[in-house]
Amino acid sequence: MSTDMGLVPLDAHQLRTRKSLKWSRTRSGLVPLDIAEADFAVAEPIREALANAVAASDLGYPDFDSPRGGPHLLAETFADRMDVKFGVPIDPGRVEICAQVMQALCCVILEFSKPGERILTHTPSYPPIVAAIERLGRKPVLVPVEPAPASPPLSSERVAVIILCQPHNPTGRIFTTGQLEAIAERAAVDDAVIFADEIHHDLTYEMPHRSIATVGNSAGRTIVFTSAAKSFNIPGLRCAVGHFGSSTLHRRYLQIPWHLRSGAGILGIEATVAAWTECEPWLTGFRRQLRQNRALVTSAFRPTTVGHVPPDATYFAWLDLNEIADVAVDPLATFEAEAKVILQRGTLFGEGHSRFARLNFALPTTRLSDVLSTLSRCFFDDLQQTTTIQLK
Repeated sequence: MSTDMGLVPLDAHQLRTRKSLKWSRTRSGLVPLDIAEADFAVAEPIREALANAVAASDLGYPDFDSPRGGPHLLAETFADRMDVKFGVPIDPGRVEICAQVMQALCCVILEFSKPGERILTHTPSYPPIVAAIERLGRKPVLVPVEPAPASPPLSSERVAVIILCQPHNPTGRIFTTGQLEAIAERAAVDDAVIFADEIHHDLTYEMPHRSIATVGNSAGRTIVFTSAAKSFNIPGLRCAVGHFGSSTLHRRYLQIPWHLRSGAGILGIEATVAAWTECEPWLTGFRRQLRQNRALVTSAFRPTTVGHVPPDATYFAWLDLNEIADVAVDPLATFEAEAKVILQRGTLFGEGHSRFARLNFALPTTRLSDVLSTLSRCFFDDLQQTTTIQLK
């Protein structure tokens, strides 16, 4: 049944029979709050766009050359939306489309740095970021986000690329204008390229998102990539869109072989256009749901020893488990065994986070309430048993 916000919660049977990552690998009786998928049906206009393409057997290669092609329409749509919603001027002629944001990041690392050079990003870090830096033979320079989003020191060695996840995953922090200015200054001093991963920029609460491409003179050295994947719950459709702040950046990026930097399919492109042109009401309802859930998470953990700062954006709660007295070596194993809840391990986000966890709260409020009620019982010494979570 649809809620009054236009969201359609997926029921237990629908979730358990899904083939996507979050639920397909989850054993019966467990509830996954780890993978970044939402437990809601995709917005109707997106489903219609996909159904229409399938019905017409329009499943060929995307036409990247003609103004009639989907990629051209997507570039124009992206430019309009970024300008209207975020104040970022976009030249559609410098827009590139690929399968995912991390693919674009790998291409940027390859083109704008050399093996052995230093690349700056924040810690804790979305796991593929540091993995890409290291596996491509570069050296990560990690700046802590907490307790306050840190600015990179100007006195350290030069970095070739600065990777900014804004809003930040996993903490949900939004970098302030002052912090963005400090990052832009560091980039100018080092003549570094800024790669901004803004995939969560729609999912903000009280604090608005600001792109570093609008800060000072940073636009000309900034590459901004985003996607409808998280905001509209379509990560499996594999489509990301980015803008290059100067022709020089764009020309250099195009030196990367086409088959390394492309990969978006026609369904992902059609779905993204539909999301960004027809689904704002759905997004408004989704954000309202997330705001309600964020308050529920905050309330649930307030009386416990779990460290938790409500996120400025995203649907993640970053939990500090260091002060839990009644959980032994592996708190997440305890939560899984006793509360039947799977959280994302903090170790995935970098060294020093073994007693942290990321919780995905993008699910219906009634179900989240049940999960939190059961989970929070693990934080009290006097409770010996927990109940099994029932999906509703």
